[in-house]
Parts: sequence; structure tokens; C-alpha cells
Amino acid sequence: MSAPDPRVERLARSMGLDEEGGIARRKAYFGLGEAEERLLRELHPHLQRARRRFIDGLYRHFLAFDETRALLGDPAVLERLKRTQAAYFDRLTAGDYGRAYVLDRLRVGSAHQRVGLQPTWYVGAYAYYLSELIPAVWEAAGGDPARFQKAWGALVRLVLFDVSLALETYFHAHIQEILGLKHHAEALLTAIPLGLVVLDEAGTVLEANPFAAEMLGGGPERSLAGRPLGELLPQRRLEQARRQVSGIAGAQRRLSLQLRGGRCLRALVTGIGPEPSESLRGARALLVLEDVTEEARLRAAALESTALVRAVTEHVADALVVIDAVGRIQLFNPAAERLFGYRAGEVVGRNVSRLMPPPWRDEHDAYLDRYRRTGRARCLTQGMREVQGLSRDGRVLELELSVSEMPLKGRRLFVGVMRDLSERRRAELERRKLSSALEQSADLVMITDAQGVIEYVNPAFEQVTGYTREEAVGRRSSLLKSGRHDAAFYRRLWETIGAGRPFQDVFVNRRKDGTLYYEEKTITPLRDASGRITHYVSTGKDISERLLAERRLHFLSYFDPLTELPNRALYGDRLRQALARARRRRRGVAMLLLDLDRFKVVNDTLGHQAGDRLLQEVAERLRAVVRDGDTVARWGGDEFAVLLEDVGGPDDVDPVARKLLEVFGQPLMVETEEGVQELFLTASLGIALYPGDGGDLAALARNAETAMYRAKDRGRCSYRFYTADMHAQALERLSLESRLRRALERGEFVLHYQPQVSLRDGRLLGFEALLRWERPEEGPVPPGRFIPLLEETGMIVPVGDWVLAEAARQLAAWRREGLPAGRMAVNVSALQLRDGGFHRRVAQALERAGPEARGGLELELTESAFMEGTRGHVAELAALGELGVELAIDDFGTGYSSLVYLKRFPIRKLKIDRSFVADLLTDPNDAALTRSIIAMAHQLGLKVVAEGVEEEAQRDFLAAEGCDAMQGFLHSRPMPAGEATALLRRQAGLPA
Repeated sequence: MSAPDPRVERLARSMGLDEEGGIARRKAYFGLGEAEERLLRELHPHLQRARRRFIDGLYRHFLAFDETRALLGDPAVLERLKRTQAAYFDRLTAGDYGRAYVLDRLRVGSAHQRVGLQPTWYVGAYAYYLSELIPAVWEAAGGDPARFQKAWGALVRLVLFDVSLALETYFHAHIQEILGLKHHAEALLTAIPLGLVVLDEAGTVLEANPFAAEMLGGGPERSLAGRPLGELLPQRRLEQARRQVSGIAGAQRRLSLQLRGGRCLRALVTGIGPEPSESLRGARALLVLEDVTEEARLRAAALESTALVRAVTEHVADALVVIDAVGRIQLFNPAAERLFGYRAGEVVGRNVSRLMPPPWRDEHDAYLDRYRRTGRARCLTQGMREVQGLSRDGRVLELELSVSEMPLKGRRLFVGVMRDLSERRRAELERRKLSSALEQSADLVMITDAQGVIEYVNPAFEQVTGYTREEAVGRRSSLLKSGRHDAAFYRRLWETIGAGRPFQDVFVNRRKDGTLYYEEKTITPLRDASGRITHYVSTGKDISERLLAERRLHFLSYFDPLTELPNRALYGDRLRQALARARRRRRGVAMLLLDLDRFKVVNDTLGHQAGDRLLQEVAERLRAVVRDGDTVARWGGDEFAVLLEDVGGPDDVDPVARKLLEVFGQPLMVETEEGVQELFLTASLGIALYPGDGGDLAALARNAETAMYRAKDRGRCSYRFYTADMHAQALERLSLESRLRRALERGEFVLHYQPQVSLRDGRLLGFEALLRWERPEEGPVPPGRFIPLLEETGMIVPVGDWVLAEAARQLAAWRREGLPAGRMAVNVSALQLRDGGFHRRVAQALERAGPEARGGLELELTESAFMEGTRGHVAELAALGELGVELAIDDFGTGYSSLVYLKRFPIRKLKIDRSFVADLLTDPNDAALTRSIIAMAHQLGLKVVAEGVEEEAQRDFLAAEGCDAMQGFLHSRPMPAGEATALLRRQAGLPA
């Protein structure tokens, strides 16, 4: 084990480990006693057998990392380290952990600190020890868990004891280095007496030290605060330099000033900015003055005569105190009087120790005693040093002191030059505060030289950009360049800062990981004393989140988040601008309102997610067919609005309207939970033209909507231009809706019954109950006019419940009379199913009608209602079957192509839509579809009823194809209850 060097001895003292007592306390803290040492000695022979394998494994582990591989590249070094590691491995469990062991640990830690090996790798070695030695310790314990726990605990305590020694070595070594650098730097910075003047923006003195006050003629006891610098130093060059650097942090100007009377000052003007601290609020420049005239006079006086020296000492800004060999004061200049508060007559001839506080007084007396015994003055060899003084009023003064020996007429005198450090300390404190503020600032700070090479970045810069200080310093500021700014941007930047002016803008920069961020940045040029730009200071804030939030808010304010089309607000703004342009140019504007037909069924059937994807696909198609200058917007729900400018008339709009509707000619592919679904949609389009149909958004929108509803009435996938008579029709529609809402409570609804007869023998099988509206004064309203209104307004639910109750009541009444009424079919809307509790309302209707109605009710639902049922009404429809209610699909073949519901629900009957029956004799396609429906239904065990049979040839075709039943005008029109009763009585052979 090598002997510790002086550096290690100092470390041991500073850590309290220079004596066995300190080491014993440290070991006791880690629980290392005689019992643990005995356990470690018992482990020793067992661990030695694994030594070579363990050490080879440790260095293989180290060679896996770049940092340690670079240190272990030389085979000779590697082998030497392995030998050293083997020696440590031997000592680890040798059981001797006294002073020699501790000092050796400190030596190793100190060596690692000097070569720059990070503590991470040092601790990593110990981690390897602990993990890899577990098997060896287990083997040494003979597999006994209790013995293993004690042995392993002793080893862990020892390893942690070593880790603590190594890490504390690092800390104490760094602290000693930092303190040495601090004392050296402070001695260098405070070695030269200077006058300090702090100035505001206008050049008025904010603060000045006594030296400056003396230098500028005000006298040390007079404050210069509030006085203009131009009055104190009327020098044009100085005023010009002050203005050049004022408020520019770090900018400097140096100049020499020739004053009246032959005085010469050396001046340094440094800019301060923006606001350094509360104590220097408003400070914009620091003036540092050195009176070189006094220096020359002092040198000349020393050569010429004692009288001249005395004259110089009277005017020098530093305190001069001359003492003899026994410490008696011989000279006490005015600066000393101001500093200590004594008059010269009060202290001359007295011992200088009265100017010192007790600790320094004792040290000074020891100096003098040593000097009297040896003839050597130790203080002369210490140069400039910091000491403490004691003023007359008892204040302790922080002073800077230099001492020189001066022989005079055979006497040995000592000249002490002292300067008050309080002002300098305050200035240094402010500088440290500024430096700390820079490091802790949340703003990104980067300082470059005049060529743009980075010299400094603060922690905020590292955090935001991802570049460490080591990676950034020495590289050009363009390392953050994103490519998002053009050449003109950078040309404007360099022209501005090259002219000495700050440049401010938002930069799009790129982080180390390649992602972009937005920085609100100011770049400020810094000038030296000659006015030359030497550096640029960049300060900025990462405003990425703020900009993204602002852009998102702006987008949500004017765009639809689902389709990314303009919303109604942006459409209205563009329409108002288009109308203003149209008025100037005397041209037209068209507003087109497009509504998707039966989109609600899709939404309810396939789910809202599928509906959203469908709207996105429609938006893309609509956007693709209009001109670049036109606007497609989402008006709301399943409605879209299109704005066309520079329109001459309807002929200009017709082609666009056709293109908009043609996009629905191709199927829309939508991904659903069951897979990709192919859907065919239609749309209705209403068109209003400016100026004829309105002069503002409200009028055009109202009239376009009116035209759109007329297009719906006309048929799916059509468009209509607004006409004046549409307004009257719209009013009539509103009036009809208003009267319809009162029709149920006024008893204006009645049921008509259309027979269903067998195609095999003509036998009456039952009736379909059909809703009719009989208005007392106007007469009957066609079902095509009021039933869609019932659906749109939701009134179909209460009206449908009334139809169920009335049909059940009539069926029960016929059966009580013994009439062969068969089954009663009632149409049911999807809204009635969706309303909830539908089967309970059916049960109530049957119960109120009486037991005769049970088993005779048949409910007809459209394919879309069954498709909706697959998503939420399975239980509802199943409950209807338990009530004895049969289910039929109405208008089969006109809905969606999925036939899943045919096997999922208790369906007993299909009704072929009248649109197929009407043309089955002339259209081969309709005939083929009819045959297919009949065949498929019979294969599934279902009955088939054909609607709208009006000709004998249609009946014969259906009978030949095996259709079970029919209904239509060929047999009978829908009839009131009385006529239906008479028909049943005739069928039963009873008098009508």
C-alpha cells in the first residue's frame, strides 16, 4: 500500500479522518464493528478463489462503455489496473480497516478526481462488486440463509463505507480548488485602487465611492449623487463614450482625459443593462477612474523631497498609514482620517493596533515581535491582502492592504496603503446576482462573438434545444436553423444587428432531436470601448405552446374540426365580403345549401364514428369539384354550404350544382365495426342567388333552405333554385305543422283499412291499418303531406301509439262479433322503437283492447328500423315476439343490402315495395328482383305480401311466382272502419 501524499493528508484532516478516533466514529456510523470484521476475514479465503474471474469480468464490463474504454485502451495500463484491483480485492475482506486502509481509499479517490473520472463510473464499480459477489458469499455461507445474511450485510456495509470515502474525496477536492480560485480572483480584481461612478440614462450620478468623490473635486465627505457628470468632468469625449455604451450590457469605451491644471485621468466606461438589480435601479453606465497624475506626482515626490511626498499623501485617495519598527504611527493622511474617523493629531505617535479589531491586533503584535527578533517583516512578502480595520465609532472595516518598507534617515519605516472594499464588495455582489439571474433565467440566453460563434448558453437554452453547453459552445448559431425562414429574413436580421440595433422577431428553430419550436427572440449587439461590435446577446422565450393554442383557437373559431372545412362563421364572413365585391362589380353571388338525405338513419344504424367518417369523405368530394376561389363549408350537422362568386345567373350555377350531386353517384366506403361498408347516399340541394333572392346572409340562407326542402319534396338527389312562390309554400308548410300538432288532441285522425288477400284462393287474410287526417273544414290531407312532417317533428311517436291502440281496439271489436278479421298490420316508425319501452306500450294497447286482440297484431317496420335494431333494440323486438306480435319488413328491397336482420329477429313476413310491383311487367330488372325476393323469403320460411297491385296481370305474375298475398287497388282501396266491417260481414255470410 503506497504512502499517502500531502494532498491526501489535507483531505483526511478536512474530513476529520486524520486520527483513529475519527475513523472509528465513521466505521461505527456504518455499523462496521469487530463482529463484521471477523465475518469479512472468514469470507476472505472463499472470495480469493473467485478473484481472477471477478476482476476479468469487471474490466470486461468497463470496456463496454466509451468513457472507460478510452482510459483502458493501453494493454499495459489495463494490466496494471488489474493488479491494483487485485490488491484492493485482497484488502477488501482482509479485516483491517484502520488509518492505512482509509488513507489508501482517499488516495485512490483523489487520483480519480484529478484525472477526471466521473463518480458515476466509480460507484458503478462498487455496484458491480455487490452484484457479482453474491454467489461467492452464498457459497462461503455454505448455503445457510442466516450466515449468508450476516456475511452479506458485513460486505455491503464495507462497500458503502468505501463509496462514502470516495465520493467525499471528490467533494472536498473540488471545494478546495474552488476556494483557491475564488481568493486568487478576488485578489486580482481588487489590487488596483479605482474610483467608481454609477450613472443613469441622462448621465446623472447615482452612486460614487469616496475615491471618485475626491478625484472629481467634491471631497470624500460630499456625496456626488444627483450631480451631472458633465458638470464634474466637462469632457466632450467622455460624454460621447457614455452615450455609446449606456444601457448596453458589457459595452466598453476606454479613454484618457486631460483636465485643466495638468491632471490626467484614465477612464473606463462600461454599459449596464437592462436592469441589473433593485439596488442599482436605473443604472446605465459604470465609470471607472484612475488618476495617473497622482501616481506621477507620488513618484516625483518620493524622489524630490519628503515635503513633496507629504503633499502627495495629503491628496491621495487611498489611506496611507506610516509606522515605525515598534508600531507607532508616523503619518496619517486625510484619506486615512476619512476612512477611520480619527484626526491625524489623535493617532500620530500612538500604536497602530488601535486601528485594528482584537483578532487582527494580536496578529499584528506577533508580526512586530517577530520582526524585532529576526529583523524580517513577514507582511512585506504577502503583497496585497485583505484585512479588517476598526473605525473610531467601532465599525469593523473591510480593507485591502499593501505594506512596503521605506528607509528614511537611518530609520526603518513601514508604509501601509489601504482601500475600503465595501463598494467593491457591493459591486461584486451585484455582478454575482446578475450572473446567477442569467443562469436561473427561464429565458433562453445565447452569447456569440461577432462572427456568430457561440461562446455561452444558459441552462434554459440547454433544456429547450436539447443541446448541452459543451455541444453548443464553439459552433455557429445556425445549428438551430430550421430552414423555415427565407434569405430575406436573414438579410434583414444581419442588416439590423450589423448597424448596432436590436433585432426582434419570432424564429422557427429546430431542436437537437429534429423537432421544431417557436422562439420569440431579441438579438442585441454589444460594442467595445472603440464602438466596434464584439458580441451578440440573444434572449428568447419558447412560445410553441402559446402559438399552437392560439392557432387551435383560431381554427376552432373559423373551421369545423371534423371535416376541416370553414364553419358557418367563416362562411358568413366570406359571403359578406363576396357581396361587397359583387356590388362594386355588378355581378351575382350564389349560395348553395346541400343536405344529406336520410343521414340520421346511417348515424343511428352504423354509429356516430361511421357517420363522422362519412361526413369527412363527403367533404373531400365536395371540395374537389368546386373552383379554387369558391368556398365549401360545413353548415351544421349533415348540411354543407357552397359559395360561388362572380355569377352571371342560373346558367353559371347549373353545372356546379350537377357536379355537387354527381359526387354521390359513386358509393361511399366507410369503415365500421363489422368492416368496410359500401353506402349509397343522396343529397338535396337548394340555391339562392344575389341580388334577386336576398341581399344578406340571413335572407340568402333562409331562401336556399326553402329551395332545398322543395328539392327534397321533388325527390332524392335533386336541386332547386329559389322562387318567390316557395316562400308561400314554406309558410303553408309551417301552418300545416302547427295544425298537425293539435290534430291528435282534437280527434282529427282516423284509420282506414286496406285488405290483404291470398293469391291462392282470394281469401281475406287481414287488414293494414293506414293513418288518415280528416280536417273538419278543409277535408282530408294526403298522407304524403303530413306523415313526413310527423317523422321530422317526432310527433310520430304519440300518433303511432294512438294508431296501435285504435287498430288493436278495432281488431278486438271485429273478433268479438265473430267476424273473420284475420291479422291487423300496423306500420311502426324507427322513432317509436328508439323512444324506449315500446314493447310495454304495445302490451298496454293489447290489454286495453281486450283478450280478443292477442295473437292478431302484426307490426310492419322498414329495413332501416331493423338495421338500427341490430345496434340497440334486439331485446325490444324479441319482447314483442313474446307478446304474440308478428314482425314484417315493409318496403323490402328499398333499404340497405345487409340481410343480417332476417336471421336475427323473429320476422314472419316480407312486403314487396309497390315500386317493384308497378313495373314488373315492363321492366325485366324489377321482375327479376321480385322473383328473387319471393324465392329467398320462401327459402327462409317467410311469407310474402306484394303491395300496390292494381292490374290483373300483376296479380297473375305474382301468383305464378308463388307470392302468398297481395294488397292494392285491384282488390280494394283503403276503407273506413264501417266499410271494412261490412266487408267482413259479407265474407262471413252475415247481413251488412
